[in-house]
Amino acid sequence: PNKLAASIHTRHGWKIYNEIKVLKFPLKPDLIPEINKYGSFFSKLINPIILLKLKQVRNLTSKSIEIHNVPEFGQLIDLHHQTKRKYFTTFKDEEFFRWRYLNSPFQKDYEFYILKKEDRIHLTLITRKIKKKNGLIIRIVDLFGYLDDNDAIIKLLNKLISDSLKLGAIQITVFENNPNIKQLLF
Repeated sequence: PNKLAASIHTRHGWKIYNEIKVLKFPLKPDLIPEINKYGSFFSKLINPIILLKLKQVRNLTSKSIEIHNVPEFGQLIDLHHQTKRKYFTTFKDEEFFRWRYLNSPFQKDYEFYILKKEDRIHLTLITRKIKKKNGLIIRIVDLFGYLDDNDAIIKLLNKLISDSLKLGAIQITVFENNPNIKQLLF
């Protein structure tokens, strides 16, 4: 975490994980300083690879995925309780959702991607839009539900990539500690 977050964590006696990395999926490699520092050759090498993936998902639509700014938290809590025994995750109740997303100073920047199967929520992917001087970054802040369903995760990620392209985002980021996203996106 950054220094401010680390000081808050320390004050509360929470564990600090310094080894967790932020993974970056470039949508516009030429606008990402971490890629450009290796020179234009590297940027030209990586561009065709990225463009090939982006071409596959550019205008993806899906009737099974809904996008909300403020979803019905009760349904998300039910999904969390149905699946929490399988995965180590933060406890999520209505108080948590209100604190983390609704009462957050970044509330307008969050989007909830909800994938349904048979009219029930199957997966939830939560993102935050972050504006930087070099462009818009989409950060994946949470993913929960039936995480053993790789096809559903791929469907959500492809929809996220498609929407991020429409917004003109330069990259999608996620903390390294989610092996499903790491394996499928990076």
